[in-house]
Amino acid sequence: MTIKTTTSVTIETVGRRHYLRGNTYPIKDRLRNAGAHWDPEQRAWWTAKREVAEGAIGAADTAIEQRNERERTEGVDKSAAVIRGKAAYKGKTYLLLWSGETKRGPAAKLCFRDGSKVFWADGPEVQIIKTYREPLSIAKLDRLAEEYRYQREHDGERRPGTRYECEECGDWVTAGEGSCWETGMAH
Repeated sequence: MTIKTTTSVTIETVGRRHYLRGNTYPIKDRLRNAGAHWDPEQRAWWTAKREVAEGAIGAADTAIEQRNERERTEGVDKSAAVIRGKAAYKGKTYLLLWSGETKRGPAAKLCFRDGSKVFWADGPEVQIIKTYREPLSIAKLDRLAEEYRYQREHDGERRPGTRYECEECGDWVTAGEGSCWETGMAH
């Protein structure tokens, strides 16, 4: 068993198969086109050609570097970025995209509230303030913030047309349409 590692993909040789382990998602089409096969039991791509496996490592690193560079310069896609919570770093609050263990130790991937910049921070310097039960997008956070702002300005009223769960009857209703069957109050 021979193992060759890189920042994102590992080659593990078992018999005549060269398994590619790690973040192979950005290069899965390239692997398929090069004749590699997916092994569902191993949960890894494999190929019998060592040169295909080694070429995949370079392609994976390049794809990840390109994505990271795009994020640094363009920010994140507001509708697709997965926001896991909020974190404090050097006295400022940022959105938390990811946190965990890396080869260099604990780290967190953070972004500005508007998604304009993305950066990595050392884990010990990051304090996770809040984690969301379900991951959100920046676009969804913007919609929620707008709804809360409207409720504050209108004494707790929901914006007409907003869907919500009625606290009294438990039904999902639209604000401004109909009334609660439990209390008779307008939704």
